[in-house]
This record gives sequence, C-alpha cells and structure tokens, in this order.
Amino acid sequence: MAKQSKQPNFLWSILILLVLAGTAASGYLAWLHYKVYTDTAYQSSCNFGKGLNCESVAKSSYALLVGMPVASWGILGYLIILFVLLTGLNPKKRSAPLYGGLSLLLLASFGMSAAYAIISKVIIGSMCLYCMVTYGINLLLPILFFFEVKQSEYNVFETIGEYLGWQMKNISVLVILGFITIGGISMYPKYWKTEVAPKPQASTGTSLNSGYEDGHFWIGAEKPLITLVEFADYECGYCKFFHARVRKLVRKYPNKIRLFHRHFPLDKQCNPGGFHKHACMFSYAAHCAGQQGKFWEVNDILYQEGGRSIKSREAMLARLKSVKFNFSHFQSCLDNPATKAAIKLDVNEGLRRKLRGTPYFYLNGRQLKQSEMKKFEQTIITAVENATRAAEAKKAAAPRTPPRAPAPTKAKTPARTAPTPKRTTNTPTPKRATSAPAPKR
Repeated sequence: MAKQSKQPNFLWSILILLVLAGTAASGYLAWLHYKVYTDTAYQSSCNFGKGLNCESVAKSSYALLVGMPVASWGILGYLIILFVLLTGLNPKKRSAPLYGGLSLLLLASFGMSAAYAIISKVIIGSMCLYCMVTYGINLLLPILFFFEVKQSEYNVFETIGEYLGWQMKNISVLVILGFITIGGISMYPKYWKTEVAPKPQASTGTSLNSGYEDGHFWIGAEKPLITLVEFADYECGYCKFFHARVRKLVRKYPNKIRLFHRHFPLDKQCNPGGFHKHACMFSYAAHCAGQQGKFWEVNDILYQEGGRSIKSREAMLARLKSVKFNFSHFQSCLDNPATKAAIKLDVNEGLRRKLRGTPYFYLNGRQLKQSEMKKFEQTIITAVENATRAAEAKKAAAPRTPPRAPAPTKAKTPARTAPTPKRTTNTPTPKRATSAPAPKR
C-alpha cells in the first residue's frame, strides 16, 4: 500500500526555492563561461584575488564536461529536479519511485559538487563564489529532502529500489532522455574552441623578419612604427585567439609592426597561483627553441596543440622532433636553470605589473584598455595609421636641403693652331743705288 507524506508543502516549497536559486546561479556561471571566451574586456563581479576568482575557474579545462560547460549541466540537472518537485507538489502524487528518483538526483548533485570543490581548491588553486553557492545548495537539498522522506514514513533505500524497478520497466524513458542529451551536446555551440591559431610553419616566412632583443623574441618590422608586447600563456585559449589575430596584423604590416612575446604561464611550477598543468614547460620549450633560431616555429606549434594533444613532456618531445634543430641541446636546455630563470624574469615582471590572467597587450609601452581589447584589430590598425601619418608629416616638415649646384666645368681650351701668314702682294724691289765715282785728283 502506497504511503503518503504527512509533511506540509512548506518544506517541499523550500526545496523548490533552493532549486530555483541553483538554476539561477548555474545560469550566471554558464553566461560567465561564455563571456570569458568571447569578450576579452569582461571582468566578473566575483574576482577577489588568486584564491577566489570565478574567471580562473571558468578558464580551466575542468569547467567543461563531455562537450558542455559544467554550468550548463548544472542547469539541466536543476531543471530535471524542479520538474520532479513540481510533479510532487501535491502530496498525493509523492510515490515511492518519485522519492527514489529524486534521492538519486540529489545525491548525484551533491557528489558532483564535492568533487568540483576539491578540484577547484587542490588542482585549480582558486575557488568560484557562485560555484560555492551551488555547492551549498546541493548540500542543503539532500539534507532537507532526507527530513521530507522521513516524515513521509518511507525508507530512502526502499524508495531507490522501487525507482530502479520502475525505471527498468520504463527503459524507453531513459533511451529518449539519452538521445535528447546527445543531441543537445552535439548542438551546443563550441565557442571555447578558438581554432584560429597560426598553423605550424617551417619558418617565420621569407617576408617576416624576426630577432632577439633585450632577452625577448620578436617578429615583424626591423624599424617598426609601433611595437606590441604580449604577455601570454600557451595553455590559454584567449591567448591563442588573440595571438592569431595579432600575427595576421603583423603579416599585413610587416614593415610597421613589431611583436614581442613575453611569458606569463599560469602554472604553479613557475607562477604562484597558477592553475594550468604544462604552461611553464611550454614556455621553457619555446625559449630553448629560440636559442636555436626556432622560437616562432615552436611558438606556433605550442599555441596550436599545447594543452590539447600535448599533455606531457614525452608528448611534447615527440611532437617537436620534427623541428630541425639540435634535439639533444634542446633537451638539455629544458632542464637548464638559466632557462627557468629567463622565464621567471617575465613572470616576475607580470606580477610587478599586477597582471591577472592572460593575455595582456602593451602598445608602445601602454597597456591596452578593456574598450580597446574589444576592438582589438581596429585599435592596432588605427595606431598604425596614426604612426604612418606622423612619420610622413615629420618627413614633410623636415627642412629640405637645396639641391647642390653642379660643379663648374672648365671651358675647353681650343687647340692652338699656327697663325695663318698674311698674304702680301709682290712689290718691286728698289734698285740698289750705286755710289758716284770719286773725283779725280
């Protein structure tokens, strides 16, 4: 004989209100996850430092589960729980299978919350305030529901058994739900997959110059009109997205833009408070490749594959064997204290500038504002155009040096010729006078 709950609807209503609050918190977290991957200028209201930072948690790989953000799974779970609670809003409809199914849902939610709380604290190294709200809700729900079941005179384990028996008789319900879930996952927009990083290249390209200056690698113009400095992390999806965009601009203005790369890996191995697993190792690899003139080639590979297909030192070494450099020297460089010191200099500089996360860009020494990051390409293009006009104006205003007069050429002296003798007429030669004869004595 089915038992009915003697508990008034007050406790049941509290359960519904808690589920609605959890749905709202999960909705905000899903929106936050979308914003951190699509809006570089976005800053969450629950960022209170390294230990309590919603964005750090949202950017971690643990924020995704089977093709969807964990927050979206939370919304789905809360909606299912809400549907069951609304079904049992009338005490007469609170059957044993309903109690059993709800018990399993609430216990599963609590278990997931406990697991993610541990991951956030121990692995990511940062907690999320709104996530903690859902953790609290998922702890209260089974506790309050336990009192509800107790007042109904049902046994929790018996209700679970009856639910499982009912579910086996109605297996088609599970099959339909499974297909709906798979369809939802496949249709969910994968906005976090920013497959726009530059493809690995054998070299930086014949049209692009590159070099090493003041301890940092650069690519672009030898005599730039503007200089960009990026602080980036090879495991950061945002960095990958923006690096691809700035490289396109460098290719568009190869004689006007110079891009410097600086390392700011969010990894506890070299950056306190980081949460990535291999970011420091990737920075070491890029630095060591640069020692052999292969920085930008390895840079592109790491942006394209780092943190995804490359998830260990062994996998990284296997992938980079295709790069044409001295591989033994490269491996030795990875463990060289000087390499770690070089990356630490960049990290310390980033900490000195109070950088939070990545990427950060500096245009001619000035950090780009949030509004400028929203219009990233246009901001850089405008800077290039302004610098070009300024250079042209400076050139036009420079005093013009009058053209040199041609050196005077010596007049050619005409060749001397013998004077032409004057033509004379023949005059009769006077006769020579003869002397008179001397007188006779």
